[in-house]
Amino acid sequence: MIKNESSIQDDLSPQNCIKNSEIAFIRGICDPLHKLNDSGKLPQTPLLILIDSLDSAELHRPDHGPTIPIFINKLTHYLPKQFKLLLTVRRQKWDEIRFLAN
Repeated sequence: MIKNESSIQDDLSPQNCIKNSEIAFIRGICDPLHKLNDSGKLPQTPLLILIDSLDSAELHRPDHGPTIPIFINKLTHYLPKQFKLLLTVRRQKWDEIRFLAN
């Protein structure tokens, strides 16, 4: 799907991901997943996305825009409902991302 649609490729270009990461995520990732889901090409059983060592993402804070934990918190509700996130973090860093647990 992504390979055949130039608009999705444009949305996922490095320049666009830097310029507007939220729109890139929604149009380039979530919208195609919803199309696949609506056409019955995704299983309705839970699908797991693993993000390992989320606290390490804080070492790579962007110059502008949201941090990865804030980005995840703000945008994951755009994913189809069967997608679940499994996030790992060091115990001593848990307080920094506790807001994601809700």
